[in-house]
Amino acid sequence: MARNFPGRARTKDPAREARAAWDRAIDVWEDFQEQGKDVSRDLVHMPALLRAIGPLKGRTVLDVGCGQGRFTRVLARRGARVTAIDWSRRMIETALRHEQEEPLQIRYLHVDARTMGARLAPRSFDLVVGCMSLMDAPGLERILTGARRLLRPGGRLVFSVSHPLNTAALGWEHPGARDRGAMRIGPYFDERVGVTRWRMKRLTRPFDTIYWHRTFESWFGILHRAGFEVVALSEPRATARQAREVPLLRTTRLFPFFLVFDCRVRSPRTARTGARSA
Repeated sequence: MARNFPGRARTKDPAREARAAWDRAIDVWEDFQEQGKDVSRDLVHMPALLRAIGPLKGRTVLDVGCGQGRFTRVLARRGARVTAIDWSRRMIETALRHEQEEPLQIRYLHVDARTMGARLAPRSFDLVVGCMSLMDAPGLERILTGARRLLRPGGRLVFSVSHPLNTAALGWEHPGARDRGAMRIGPYFDERVGVTRWRMKRLTRPFDTIYWHRTFESWFGILHRAGFEVVALSEPRATARQAREVPLLRTTRLFPFFLVFDCRVRSPRTARTGARSA
């Protein structure tokens, strides 16, 4: 899989460290993404996210937490008019270099997602997406409230994150063995800031990043308070054939690593009904 299992963060300022970690990781992340080494994301996660997003031709899209722009470029090649933001200056600089090498009319901005609701024009997007970025961001409710402000009527929010069981995982029962056994889960209800230790042999060097573990209940609650309703969920996994042909994908059929949300802005009528029901 794309990550080794996480531990608890020990930093006093996790938001600042999270941003700095991605600045430091730009060289290894660029190689990992652009050289096709992120196998599970390419073959399992990305197709599921694109299915959830649906047709893109002519759509105006905001990519939140775009990194060095790999998924952003996929959106643009499918016909979307894309604006992409990231809080890592070095990630945005690398994304701009890709845009120079392959012009796709993508607008890249160095913006902290927590401020995007104020920084970008309201009701300017048909779709807001996030490709495996929001679990690595502080201030989630502020981010989602900003996304709602930026969406046009009828707009959608579609994003993927590490599955809550994945962010609570401690590791396999028999790590390194062909049959890894059961997954060991830590205190699931203990919402916390954690550190992911990236240590795969495919990496040019090891690095660490910060993430926020949230339960399913928290994800739904934050989305609801931000004004969204969840239309569909998916937990992507490899097909049996993929698992046979690509051994790295076998574990995706044993344990959920990814979670894809397809959301829309709640109508005033839906919001009123939900309030009375509560």
